[in-house]
Amino acid sequence: MALFAIGDLHLFFGGEDPLMLNGKIWQDRANRFIRNCKNLITDKDTLVITGDHAYI
Repeated sequence: MALFAIGDLHLFFGGEDPLMLNGKIWQDRANRFIRNCKNLITDKDTLVITGDHAYI
């Protein structure tokens, strides 16, 4: 069993993402986050998401 915590994801689902102005590293980050969680976190683990999850 493991504990994972992350905060201030600032995911954006309302059109053109303003964080894309800061570089390609932000591209497709919501899907990368989901994919990484599925690869790392098991049913016995806990994921805590804090702070600003998303904005529109």
